Amino acid sequence: MLKRKLISLFVFISVMGLCITTCDNDTTGSGRNVNNTDFMASESFEYAVGVVDHTRFSLAAINGTVNITGVPGADSVMISGEKSVGSESMEDAEDYLQFLEVTVEDNISGVAVRTEQPANTYGRSYTVDYNITIPRDFIVVATAVNGLIFISTINNNITVQHVNGQISINEIFGSANVTMVNGQIIGDITLPPDGMIDMLTVNGDINLIMPQNTSAEFSAIVANGYINVYNLVLHDQVSTNTSVSGTLGDGQGTISLLVTNGGINVAGN
Repeated sequence: MLKRKLISLFVFISVMGLCITTCDNDTTGSGRNVNNTDFMASESFEYAVGVVDHTRFSLAAINGTVNITGVPGADSVMISGEKSVGSESMEDAEDYLQFLEVTVEDNISGVAVRTEQPANTYGRSYTVDYNITIPRDFIVVATAVNGLIFISTINNNITVQHVNGQISINEIFGSANVTMVNGQIIGDITLPPDGMIDMLTVNGDINLIMPQNTSAEFSAIVANGYINVYNLVLHDQVSTNTSVSGTLGDGQGTISLLVTNGGINVAGN
């Protein structure tokens, strides 16, 4: 299972790299290399999208901090933040800020937001920090390459794929599919009946909190690391140096936690 998950993860990394290369706003020609990023040019942005019969929000970020918060009864998606370019002079940073864009699409089922930047940075830094509020009952799909991802107060399923940084998901009532390459996953999740928690990180830790009355078939596996389970009753528990499995409650849902290098900490509350 670990091998299959890793293959899927590296496919994701390849696709993200391809997207940055081919789906960007690269109109800068050959560009010019810079020696440092000591000067930063920034610009704020703000969008509001009314939602009627929408059920889904997706974000494809690249570099920066992402905050997505669910709001009960919200009738719109609010997207704000700051985009920045770092370069060796303020003039150059301001010139290249025009090539860093945030696109917002309103389609039949939901709202899709995407960062677009040149494929070749020529030494410049491109960063977009997002602060987003959405209806609490939306499905959430988020991807990023570098930075921090925070998702909170969502009453639906979430999918998060990230390469370098940290993923923190809190007050989630729904299934969670979370994939990380280098970094930590922190989760506070209430699993609905027949729900699924599927988490994988290659280099880093998984720290998961869930209600003590969670019902699920439980499996935690590490290749190099440790596993700790606190305040949870695992029926028919089977433990080895690299794995712990068993049944929580009636075993209605599924929890699968995989780490290559790092640790797994799971606690009931």
